[in-house]
Amino acid sequence: MIVLISFPELERTLFGKAAQELDIAQHVRYVDPEDATNMAVLHAHKHGGKGFPKVLILNLDDKTNDWRDVLSTLKAHEDWQKIPVMGFSFLTDNSIVEEFYRLRGASVIRKPQTYADLLMITKNAMRYWLNVATLPDEILAS
Repeated sequence: MIVLISFPELERTLFGKAAQELDIAQHVRYVDPEDATNMAVLHAHKHGGKGFPKVLILNLDDKTNDWRDVLSTLKAHEDWQKIPVMGFSFLTDNSIVEEFYRLRGASVIRKPQTYADLLMITKNAMRYWLNVATLPDEILAS
């Protein structure tokens, strides 16, 4: 399962369309930041037959919620800290990228300007995290 955190409706729609084209739509879930830091909600995803998410994608451009709080909470939790968190952002400020890595984020990807680029980035990122990267056994087994 892939969980997108704090994405506005338009970006959810575009990512959903890309996920359908890549035949991974059934594995994509969207949560609000409040739910992402609510371990009971994530626990329900795990025990609702979905297993641990393989990757979390955090929107760094959400002005209504601080991504730092979400990332810090996830990385402080024993069960969820091993799951890679990708940051997705239009931001070009290197200090934000540095802070994301300092808080133990896995990677930052710049949001594409076109749908074709979104499709390519999504395909490459998912191929990497789901097929190339080595993840902890408990994440892979779920």
